Amino acid sequence: MPTNMDNIKSLGQLGLSEKEAKIYLALLEIGESTVLPISKKAGLKRTHCYELLENLARQDLVDYYEKNNRRQYYAEDPQKLKEALQLKLEGVNKILPELRSVYNQLTVKPRIRFYEGEEGLKEAQYDTLKISPGNEILSYAAAGGLYYEKFADQYIKNRVKKNISVRAIVPITQETEKIVNQDKKQLRFSRLIPADKFPFTNEIDIYDNKVAIISYQKEFIAVIIESESIAKTQKMIFELAWEGAMHFSNKYSNL
Repeated sequence: MPTNMDNIKSLGQLGLSEKEAKIYLALLEIGESTVLPISKKAGLKRTHCYELLENLARQDLVDYYEKNNRRQYYAEDPQKLKEALQLKLEGVNKILPELRSVYNQLTVKPRIRFYEGEEGLKEAQYDTLKISPGNEILSYAAAGGLYYEKFADQYIKNRVKKNISVRAIVPITQETEKIVNQDKKQLRFSRLIPADKFPFTNEIDIYDNKVAIISYQKEFIAVIIESESIAKTQKMIFELAWEGAMHFSNKYSNL
């Protein structure tokens, strides 16, 4: 059996404030009344009840009539709640095609999000784990980027747990050499390039329709661009770089 608090909560989900719900439920129990008994039953100050009753009247949930120069309030049939919801739903359905048309126009525009500080960079990095099932991350990985020591282990564990693979173009350093040795275990396929010739100072991850640019150097900033067109082009550029990286990577095949 629902309690009064359950009813207040349910009415809140229908758009009534807590105080409006208390007034409406009090009137349902009393039947009809002047303001003072209503305020006592609802546990609210009488001065607050006038405005609340007016609000409910505008929603066709409460009505009143004059008796001896005093207003007698009464609650409308609760069926009115359903009728009000149906009217709202009809209104939404009426404008929904136009709203979706506007939304669809907006969704073709690139979305750009900026992140700052260590927590911001962590949030940007973890966004790559939202990739669609079966897809891979394409990464230009810099030492201190994907493998940023403060949260790298946990990030990689989460990625492996989600069965998300990575293809990475990695400048070879003492740090990345150790990481590349764990490629198979960490669902990563790396192609190595000389760090002196290609000194990456930030990481770029391409996944789904997003491109994340993450700098773990002095700036400590990240940018995620969400655009199908931009991501598609960046994927093609990555594939071009991936082909070229094979020339260098063969030299490090003994790692």
